[in-house]
Amino acid sequence: MQRFLARIFASWYNNFEPAAENAADTHTAFENQRFSHKNIERLKRYSFEFQNGAAVYRAYALFLWYDTYKQASGDDILAFYVLHFLNSAKKLSNERSFFYRNDVIVKRMADIYRKKLKVIDTFSFDEFISSAAHDEEAVAFFVKTKIDLDDYSEWVIEKCYEKNIPVILKDDFLNVPFNIRHANMISNDIADKSNIILNYCVTNNRRNLALYGLNPRSNADTKLAEGIYQRWTALDIDDIYTVVNGLDSCYESFFENRDKYDVVILVNDLVAVDLIERLKHSDPEYIEKTFFIGSMNSLLSRLYYPSLTSSSYKQTSGAIMLYRLYELCVKNRNDFGSVNIMLKNYFTSRDTTANIPFEQSTDCFKLTNRKLNFDSSVEEIETPEIPIMIESMLSSIDLNDLKIIGMLIRGKTALEIAESLFMSLSSVKHRMSNLYRLLDVKRKKDFIDTVKPYINLKYLDDYIKEQSTV
Repeated sequence: MQRFLARIFASWYNNFEPAAENAADTHTAFENQRFSHKNIERLKRYSFEFQNGAAVYRAYALFLWYDTYKQASGDDILAFYVLHFLNSAKKLSNERSFFYRNDVIVKRMADIYRKKLKVIDTFSFDEFISSAAHDEEAVAFFVKTKIDLDDYSEWVIEKCYEKNIPVILKDDFLNVPFNIRHANMISNDIADKSNIILNYCVTNNRRNLALYGLNPRSNADTKLAEGIYQRWTALDIDDIYTVVNGLDSCYESFFENRDKYDVVILVNDLVAVDLIERLKHSDPEYIEKTFFIGSMNSLLSRLYYPSLTSSSYKQTSGAIMLYRLYELCVKNRNDFGSVNIMLKNYFTSRDTTANIPFEQSTDCFKLTNRKLNFDSSVEEIETPEIPIMIESMLSSIDLNDLKIIGMLIRGKTALEIAESLFMSLSSVKHRMSNLYRLLDVKRKKDFIDTVKPYINLKYLDDYIKEQSTV
């Protein structure tokens, strides 16, 4: 995925002025940057549409894209994308949002409350501040993509606070601890999540745990790892496999020691799918006898075979709480400092735990003071590229697109698909082209070869049938 994104960023790189000598100058230099219309259009090719809808209030979403591209001085390039909800009187057609990997919670919020995000024609943080500061209904949503360990987040939050602009973010936005009393948050209850996972393991007499795929630069990964590590004292530091030296190295280290474990806890569903795909070729029997537990409950985790057991909060609950928090900020912006809403986790058992149901338990594991210390200074972390792209695609398409994917895997032609779905041939071809674009392929064969290992047709049919009755 990083190579995929690099092609976008490479076209922007020459638009930036020479590197600043310090962080403050970098902020100032960046605030004055504008991107050319040509490059904006190029980015839109890789963006995802929201459902049409109208907003009750105006709101601003500040989208931060941190990347590891370095200028001559070694400073990070930081890009601000300023977005706002459209008013019902505004035109809604052909607008797109700049979400890499789609922020599912924000997208779900937009779907539930029939809202649409529209790009404001500026990339200047000063213009965002000046616009939002004079709007009594302005709220800044912080939507993260890939986060570097730096102080930009704190700096931006403080700037918003100075102008009395409420800030809303998800706790996985944060990578370094700082004073967030000026930010409102929805966060995952890691204590709840850890206890649920451990209770399930103990109930099923599975006590030999490994934690796989940890990215030390990811706040979500490290919080989950610490949550398990501090409650399960049998888990040693050597049982935590990181991607610091790449996915191949992580897998090789785990594979050598795999027989020590009867449960593998995955920091996210994407590394889970990557791991299981590797094991299918190296030791398929190990998949059958071992529990694999993911942490996202993504659509990919449901459509993949074997389907992935997962512990996560409900995306719909997160979306509703995000909007409730937004309403609170709009209506009571001067009445409180900040609010943190912690979301309850749910356990969904699937193939990777033999579909054994979770027996709800209130047992809590004693919290110890054990601490994890990982090297987070590594320049670049490798990610499972294809699972990321497929999950991103699945998060941004509709049921007709899913039906088309199923028919393509079954070998149907565009004409046969059009007749089956009662659509015009041109509409089907347009949708197929969009699907190819989302996976960065040119031909139908390449698309099918990419998605086929990750989408089980029976599970896809079941999901389409379920969603068609909602």
